[in-house]
Amino acid sequence: MEQLQRAGINSDLNERRDKALFYLKNTGEYDPAVREWESKTAATKTWANIKTFISSEYAKENKQTKATAKQFKANLIEETAEATEELINNLTEAHTKQIEILMKANMEAMKEMMALVKKNTNNQNQDKGNNEKTKAEKKKAREEHRKRYDEATICKHCGNKHPYKREDECWTLEANAASRPSNWKPNK
Repeated sequence: MEQLQRAGINSDLNERRDKALFYLKNTGEYDPAVREWESKTAATKTWANIKTFISSEYAKENKQTKATAKQFKANLIEETAEATEELINNLTEAHTKQIEILMKANMEAMKEMMALVKKNTNNQNQDKGNNEKTKAEKKKAREEHRKRYDEATICKHCGNKHPYKREDECWTLEANAASRPSNWKPNK
């Protein structure tokens, strides 16, 4: 307005008031304030009063916007906390189920392993008994072989003892060449 006055343009204060009211109506944000202004008496509808009225309505709207923003933040934080809590609960429940499944599988595997160990122990005990019999049999066979070897006479053809062959079956004799093993070598 000061710039217009410096330029020599004067405007009617009532016209300015009406333009301000027109712009407030067009925004749609100040409908209750516009209705309140229009319900006032004609004597109070001055340019000075509308400036004060607009400023106070703007301040109210700004405070409401700030309060709404604060409430929005608070609601957002609360919703985020609730969503996070729900997510944690769901994850905890899912992990608990997974752990229970793993524990059950481990228990079954342990039972199977224990059964195999028990079976293997029984088999080993049987084998041990069998081995003891086998050891006794082997010892007896060794003793018999040693006794037979000790009782055998020295062969006059090769100079060795061969307790399971007679002297006429000695491999050094050319008559027995066909019965010799492939890796046989004469002692003399």
